[in-house]
Amino acid sequence: MGKDARIIGVSVNVDAQTLARNISGMVEQAVKLVEGETKVPLSDVLVTDEFVHPGYGMVNAEGAEAIRMMAETEGLLLDPVYTGKALAALIRDVRNGRYSRNDDLVFLYTGGTPNIFTHGQALLDILNIKMEG
Repeated sequence: MGKDARIIGVSVNVDAQTLARNISGMVEQAVKLVEGETKVPLSDVLVTDEFVHPGYGMVNAEGAEAIRMMAETEGLLLDPVYTGKALAALIRDVRNGRYSRNDDLVFLYTGGTPNIFTHGQALLDILNIKMEG
């Protein structure tokens, strides 16, 4: 669409190559609705599968820390299955200098808050939070 942008995905269940192909196809479909046929080169879709562990639907320490950070600093509750892991990847990349202060970033949050309740005890355990009562 005439924008110099990259799509960065964080997989929670499949290998990076599979997710990159899926994202490329979805973006092509979305652009087609707006302005017609286009091809999205796989080189424009960067995907990591480093945050899948310990598996789909399971909480990991990095995601739990990202959830804690957002809750404490922004008052936002993120889910541990999808968004917590994706935010953990973004935090890692910011800390590693992948982005500068002048970069514009868009973090797409698609929901999933009920998973906080499904995985609440696992989050508390990983974050070493003890509930009274």
